Order: sequence, then structure tokens, then C-alpha cells
Amino acid sequence: MTTPTREIRIETSTVCNYRCVMCAHPSLTRRREVMSDELFARIIEMARVELPRLELCTVSGFGELAADPRWQHKLALARSVFHRLHLVTNLSLVRDEEVETLASLATEVRVSLYAVSEETYQRVHRPPAACTYQDITERILRLAQLRGDGLVVGLTCCELEQNRDEIPRLIEQWRDVVDYLEVWRPHNWVDGQQYRAIGNERIATCGRPAAGPIQVQVDGTVNVCCFDFDGEMLIGDLRNQTFAEILGGPELRRIRELHALGRADELRLCAICDQREPPEHKLAQMVYCSRSPATERVHHTSSGMELLPDQPARERGDGR
Repeated sequence: MTTPTREIRIETSTVCNYRCVMCAHPSLTRRREVMSDELFARIIEMARVELPRLELCTVSGFGELAADPRWQHKLALARSVFHRLHLVTNLSLVRDEEVETLASLATEVRVSLYAVSEETYQRVHRPPAACTYQDITERILRLAQLRGDGLVVGLTCCELEQNRDEIPRLIEQWRDVVDYLEVWRPHNWVDGQQYRAIGNERIATCGRPAAGPIQVQVDGTVNVCCFDFDGEMLIGDLRNQTFAEILGGPELRRIRELHALGRADELRLCAICDQREPPEHKLAQMVYCSRSPATERVHHTSSGMELLPDQPARERGDGR
């Protein structure tokens, strides 16, 4: 079993209270559920024993982490094992009195916010009636006040038709408040949502099968990467397998070999994935990045900022 990554991502919920216009959540055929405490504890303990090199646990997935009523318990357990705990949230289900608890458990909180007005917030995120733009911004500001040596606070945004006019104001409003701000044009969700046209030039591999984070889904199954939102490319199941069996198993080995040989197009999702676009194409999709030069940012993951190896651009079909 070999994996260079120092990050594990655990999806604790596929339940989301937002209906964001750019999201593929409506196409999700996996069950909307919350990971049980028992399964989460099993995964954390297995990772502690089998993969001591892991430093970072990212709690995110195709749902909102705070849709889990036991989110505080799970985060405390993860923080007891991992040196770093990275959370992705829309903050709408974190009550005002829970913001400090969130800040005390996490080492990084990345908040998704695509608006600077109530009207645009409602139009883009389409939250339940009780969620307001003011509530979210007040919680972000409180997190920003709490940040320091032990906490990094970031903000991410997608530039869409519905919010494009507000992007300059969003950058101006938040870039000096949070530790980092990123604005991207939306990426595809393989066959769930398509925003970027796939060009004729592709790189042989996105780098994720060989070096990307370990991706655990809400039911304990493991897939190759987060862009496979519906769990088509499964490589194992932690309910009845070990990490060693999965990471050294035939499914991941086959996927890695196809990427290494320049034959990733033989994998249905990889053939249509925009993450195999050359770095210069990804660079054109970045609107603003405050934490690193954009030319460097496109080579790294969005959570652990791990470097993903890639290959020179090639014509589609080369090396099949």
C-alpha cells in the first residue's frame, strides 16, 4: 500500500439545505443521509492505526456538514487524531452560539459565499426561508475575529451569470477580512453539471489517482476523487475492508495504471472530466486568488494545498 497524500476527506453528510444553481446535487442518486457516529469512529480509528502519516482531515462532501446534528462530536473526535482539521461549510446551519465551538475545533474553515446582497444570495444559493445573507456574513465576521495561529478562515466563490456584477464588490469587501479569498468560474461535475467546454488537448492525468486525497463517502465507500460526486468509480468499502486492502487493491491499481499510461479516456468519467485540462486552461477559469500566485494555485488541491503531479498536454486519443 502506497499513497503520498497526507490528507483524508470524509463526507459526513449528503444532506444539504441549499439548492445552489451551479451544483449537481439534484443529480445525486446516492442516498441523502448522515454518517453514523459508529462508522465515523471506525474510519478515524482505522486511519490512526493504518495511516499515521496522515496529518489533515477534511470534513466535506456532497452535503452540508452541519446538517449532521452530531457534527460537533465528530469534529472533536477527528481533531483528537489529526493535527489539522479542514471544514467546508455554508455556515447556515451553524447557530450563532456555535461559531466559537466551530472555531475551537477546526484549524481551517472554508466558507462558500457567492453574493454581497440578500437578493443575489437568495437567487444563487436558494436557501430555506430562514437563512439570510446577513446571518451568514455576521458568522463569517465572527470567525474572522477568532482566527489566529490556530485557525485559518477562507472564502470561496463561483462567478456566475447571476452574481457576475457583484464579484468586484465581493473581492473588495472580503479580501482583507479573511485569510484567503478565491473566485473561480464554475467547474463541471463530470456528467452532473457542465460549465467548461472540454478541449482537444488533455493532460494524461489529473494526478489524483496517484497522489490525491483519500476520499471517503458518507456510507463508508471510497472513491477516487471528489469530482465523482455520485460515487461511480468506487475502489473499496471501509465497512468491510481495511485501508491497506483498498489502497493496494485491484480497482485503484487499474485506475492508476490507465492514468500513468495516458489511457485515462478508457475510464468513462475521466474521459469527460475538466480536471484533465492543461493548467493554462484552468488558469483561465480563475478570477481572483489571494493566497498564492494563480499559476501555482492551479497545480494544488483546494483543501490540503497538496501538489498534484500532471503530464504535458497531449491530443485527445494519444497513448490509448
